[in-house]
Amino acid sequence: MSRFKFLAGMAVIFFMGLGAPAAAQDCDIMHALQIDVKDGRFKVYLNDVYVYEDDDKLIKHSRGFSDWLVQGENLVRVEFDGKAGDFSVIRVCKGAFPDEKGDFPDADTVAKAKFAGTASKDMRFHREAPVAAEYMKAEIAGDEGLMEAVRTLQDAAASGDVDGVLAMHAPMFRDAERQGVSLDWLTTYMRDILSNNPVNIATGLVAKPIMGGRAYQVLGAEQKSAISLNAVYEDTKVFWHSGTFWARFDGEWFILAL
Repeated sequence: MSRFKFLAGMAVIFFMGLGAPAAAQDCDIMHALQIDVKDGRFKVYLNDVYVYEDDDKLIKHSRGFSDWLVQGENLVRVEFDGKAGDFSVIRVCKGAFPDEKGDFPDADTVAKAKFAGTASKDMRFHREAPVAAEYMKAEIAGDEGLMEAVRTLQDAAASGDVDGVLAMHAPMFRDAERQGVSLDWLTTYMRDILSNNPVNIATGLVAKPIMGGRAYQVLGAEQKSAISLNAVYEDTKVFWHSGTFWARFDGEWFILAL
């Protein structure tokens, strides 16, 4: 997992984790989006869930898919606005690192999308393994009380109630621990930046059901999350946001992912 990417947005917890060639039969298979943008901006959706966007300031790199997956066919959509960009879905093993060019030379490429101008293109890949993420355990019972929970998060963040904010991330912490992230490090990191930086509160939020109603994506204008902040952590500039993905467990709303 790239520590720089982790600090740059925290959502990377759920989109990184790439590794060695898929040819090994005993490896933990993952799928990833390999990105090489020469000139342009792009947005990425996995199974109709908006997951991230970026531009040509990044070098060639890969981001792994872990959340918002389903067993069977998965759909990746890239909305591209620019002059040139290459995208491919690769099948890799978790654990190793790419070469100096950002490639996994022995990985299996399962889908490609090449852009020479503004367009939207789809890529599909098949996942054989079951999905163990927390959203698979969530209740499917509509969105009653969701926006009230979002406002509770915003109020807690604005008032400096860091413990209250952390408590609302319980399923996210379970997913992070399942993926090998140190919860001591993660909670210390979140506590530090939430305690020492002003929080931006988004307005005009809209809730969209995802994953068959098991979860909801809550975003405002320009894809803004419920809360966000800019910080410097260990000499690294950080943009952090949360309150984007929600689900209900035992009748109570929690944050699934940032």
